[in-house]
Amino acid sequence: MTQLAREKRWLSLAEAAQVARRSERTMRNWVRDGVLKPAAAGIFARDAVLAAAKQMKDRRWREAATEGRVVPAAPGVWISVTPCGPHISTLNAGLVALTCRNCRIESAHEPMK
Repeated sequence: MTQLAREKRWLSLAEAAQVARRSERTMRNWVRDGVLKPAAAGIFARDAVLAAAKQMKDRRWREAATEGRVVPAAPGVWISVTPCGPHISTLNAGLVALTCRNCRIESAHEPMK
């Protein structure tokens, strides 16, 4: 990392990745997920990059979900989905295709209203 990148307030994607010690791909994923918001197209505030890096580092150690969520799989068919920690955001986005061994998908009854 150059001395100029260390002192700059506004960073390009490549410089932001260096400051956060992550790849450019990871930075683009953070932007896509709303964790990091660019000040302008491709320009990031140093403080925002450091805050996002801290938030994501702290998030790595979150606990896994313990309760299943009942969701419709097809008309009249309900399933209970219990995702592991990394797949919670997938379920929150409305996707049920979970592919790891720690996630559970079981049949369920229609939830009471």
